[in-house]
Amino acid sequence: MDISVVIPTRDKARHLERTLESLTLQELPDGTYEIIVVDNGSTDETPDVIDRYRRLDPRVRSVTVTQPNRALARNSGIAEATGEIVLFIDDDCICPRTLLHQHLIQHRKSTDNTVVLGARREVFSLLPVDDTLTEAIKNASAGLDPRLTSTPTYRNVSLWDIWDIRHRIDTIEAASGMHDKAARAEHLDLIAEGGSVAPWLSFLTCHVSVPIELCRSVGSFDDQFLGWGEEDTELGYRLWLTGASFVALPGTPVYHQVHSRPDSDDNQSWFVNYVRATEKHPSTDWYLRWRVSLRYISHIEYEDILREVIAGDVRRKAHIKRQYDTFVRFWPSMKYGGTLGTAGESATPTRR
Repeated sequence: MDISVVIPTRDKARHLERTLESLTLQELPDGTYEIIVVDNGSTDETPDVIDRYRRLDPRVRSVTVTQPNRALARNSGIAEATGEIVLFIDDDCICPRTLLHQHLIQHRKSTDNTVVLGARREVFSLLPVDDTLTEAIKNASAGLDPRLTSTPTYRNVSLWDIWDIRHRIDTIEAASGMHDKAARAEHLDLIAEGGSVAPWLSFLTCHVSVPIELCRSVGSFDDQFLGWGEEDTELGYRLWLTGASFVALPGTPVYHQVHSRPDSDDNQSWFVNYVRATEKHPSTDWYLRWRVSLRYISHIEYEDILREVIAGDVRRKAHIKRQYDTFVRFWPSMKYGGTLGTAGESATPTRR
């Protein structure tokens, strides 16, 4: 088996349906890949969707992990995987037909310790049809109506299609929205050119592949990360510390189906997870990370600052640590009223 696709999912049945549909249409021969769906405590129709695709396609297998935990779910998928490469895809991402083939090409021409980072673009696959929407799409051929792209939830998204796309996989490849963040797209380009000093920063499990034995050798995901955020990037960082190479596929994106999320819950769990990651890896790499997550600086600006520290800028390094300490001290009281400890003193990793 060449590739095992691992998809953790919870309560996104209609999005998952489109993801699975796209994966069953991959341009690879039977017997070269499998799809492992990990139901992570769903309460909607997700089990029915998984069961239907299992019956339709023998390449689809399933695992059930009742405790909601993204890292634990992915680790369960890794334990079941039989492929040489494990490809992580989110349950709301639609895959172009050549996606798995492109990952295989990259791995076959690289070393056994190569991580392949993928791009992501945004699409609407599910939108409620109401009078506002009907009016807004009348002039769709001439341009996008701002009412569809400027709401708080979808501020950074370009609309390409508002109809059901289950049977329009070809259309997606020809007409998609913008990258999830233009800055990350630039970062993937930098990684592809071999110019990044922090490629782990773009290790996101919406679209990334790793040799499975390499993934297992570093302990896979840390299941002590709870809720949303940082459990994937922290694994990428551990892979980088062990000497893994990183390459990028900026021209082969998955198509993320936009959906709302409870921002306050995500922000809280991200903060707790970020502090945990920084306590595991007390270094400038992580002391600076929060400024990218909150979009104070771009991925490229992060790289530029880190290069200064690597070159020996001691004052900049100390300033980054002070900023981190201030951030950790004030964030809980401003947002949630809790108290979290700060990370230890800097211990910059040896790999540079």
